Amino acid sequence: MAGALALSPRSLQRRLAEEGTTWRDLVDSVRRDRAAALPAQGLSRKAVAARLGFADTRALRGALHRWHLSLVP
Repeated sequence: MAGALALSPRSLQRRLAEEGTTWRDLVDSVRRDRAAALPAQGLSRKAVAARLGFADTRALRGALHRWHLSLVP
């Protein structure tokens, strides 16, 4: 992502820190928002996990727990 913004990875890290966030926080926030929306499209847990970039449904379940979200079965 840094390259796409014509920044070095460290420069991107510094700029995000200036805004009070990290790359990991941004990725986690996008994943959380998408996790809340994807089940409405009728996707299975496995499909949601894959679309969000999780290795498997167990990893998705851990993130959902951390985010205090649940998916409709």
